[in-house]
Amino acid sequence: MVKLFSIVNFVFFDELADFLFKIAVKIIIMVQTAIITGASRGIGRKIALQLAAEGISVVLIARNTAQLANLCREINDAGGTATYYTCDLNQPDELVECLKKMESTVLNQPLALINNAGYGGPFTTVADTDAGHWDTIFNINVKAPFLFIKQLLPLMQAAGVGRIINMGSVLGSAGAAYSGAYSAAKHALAGLTRSVAIENADKGITCNIIQPGFIDTESGAIQTDAGTSYYNKIITTIPAHRQGDVKDIAALVSFLLSPGAAYVNGCTINVDGGLTAGYNFVGGATIS
Repeated sequence: MVKLFSIVNFVFFDELADFLFKIAVKIIIMVQTAIITGASRGIGRKIALQLAAEGISVVLIARNTAQLANLCREINDAGGTATYYTCDLNQPDELVECLKKMESTVLNQPLALINNAGYGGPFTTVADTDAGHWDTIFNINVKAPFLFIKQLLPLMQAAGVGRIINMGSVLGSAGAAYSGAYSAAKHALAGLTRSVAIENADKGITCNIIQPGFIDTESGAIQTDAGTSYYNKIITTIPAHRQGDVKDIAALVSFLLSPGAAYVNGCTINVDGGLTAGYNFVGGATIS
């Protein structure tokens, strides 16, 4: 009997401690719901998992329904709270419909918006860039974040708090051959970020842009199938001499959602192992 009581007592206090921890985390984090685009894989997936583990309800948005459903199940099974909406951000009608569905179901708590979805498109010279590809790149990288921000800002303003994080690229601070459309779009996103930050700084809302360098994801990793020499050449331009990890980005997102980042606003934060810091004369030239 005593042994059974001890077990029950242990389980009760263990669950109580877990409950109090989650409450404390929610207080520290401030926001209660985070909307994440491009959430089905890579950086977006890691952000979703981290924020959910910290007690934030996550709303997952991407094109791949199966991947979204699996991630949603994984989060909920682990004790988190997740919902998902399938949406192709290159299709304005789908995006508007997605926003309407969210507004009627989950947009009733202090919000964070992580515009993580991105698309590089065909890597061609500016002269060879198709106008259709240009529009697709801008639709996903610029127009979609703009529409999400436009829709959610009034809710954040009414709540007196909000966090907006846009996912840019180091090519949002420098040009690159064969990436003219993508670089132009990420420059535009950086400009949008700063304007939103200035307009809403006195309303408890911050807006920042994270610019990843080479991150080890399906789309962002240095492709080893291009050959070992190519891989080594790229790695030597990075002062850290390695690719970044998705957890590097997720940790920064977590910080930017916290009260400790309330005065961090309108910032461009490079997460690139020092790639854009200047020149690495030992390892080779970096982006300048």
